[in-house]
Amino acid sequence: MLKLHGAPISSYYNMVKLALLEKGFDFEEVRTGPNQSPEFLAISPMGKIPCLEVAEGFLSETDVILEFIQEIHPDFPLLPEDPFQRGKVRQIMRICELYVDQPMRPLLGSVLTGQPPSDHAVARARPELEKGMAALGRVTVFDPWIAGSDFTNADIVAYFATGVAAAIASAVYQWDIGDAIEGYRQWRQRVGERHFVREVDSEWRAALQAFRKA
Repeated sequence: MLKLHGAPISSYYNMVKLALLEKGFDFEEVRTGPNQSPEFLAISPMGKIPCLEVAEGFLSETDVILEFIQEIHPDFPLLPEDPFQRGKVRQIMRICELYVDQPMRPLLGSVLTGQPPSDHAVARARPELEKGMAALGRVTVFDPWIAGSDFTNADIVAYFATGVAAAIASAVYQWDIGDAIEGYRQWRQRVGERHFVREVDSEWRAALQAFRKA
C-alpha cells in the first residue's frame, strides 16, 4: 500500500492527497510535519512534505509525485493524452507554483501566527502576485475546468495554490484576488463542489484550527 507522509495543513500535501483520492488509490496517511531529522531527511532529502512511500522506496517533490502516480495508474487520467495539452496543463501548474504561491510564502507565517509581517515582505509580495495572477489569466480557459474539458492536475494545483494566495492577500492587503481573472470564482466553486475536494478541505480546516489553538 502507498503511504503519504505529511500533514493536511500543507497545501502541497493536499494536492497529492486529492490526486490519490481522485484516481482511486488505496493509501495510508503518515502524519508528520516538515523537519530536518536524520530519519526524515533519509526519505525526503530537503525535509519537505509531502513524501510518498511506495514498494520501491520514497519520492518527494509534489510535481514528481503527481507525475509518478499518473504513470503507475493511468486510469482516470489527470493529464491529457495529447502532448501539447499535457504541456499546457504543466504550464498552468508551474505558473501557480512559481508566480502565485511562492510570492506569498514570506507572508504565510505572519498570517498563521497573527504576527505583523515585515514592511519589505509586504511591499514586495503584492506586485509579484499581481504579475502571477495576470499570467495565470492568460493561460486558463475554464471550459469548464482550468485547462479545458477535463479535470486535471492543473485544477488540483491551482485550487490549492490560489487558495493559499487568496487567504494571504485578503489578510494582508484586504485584496480579493478573485477579481483578477474572469471566470475564476465560478471555476473555484466547481472544484470545491467535488466530493473529494470537500473531504480534503474539511481536514485542512480542522488542521488549521488545531494549529491556531496550539
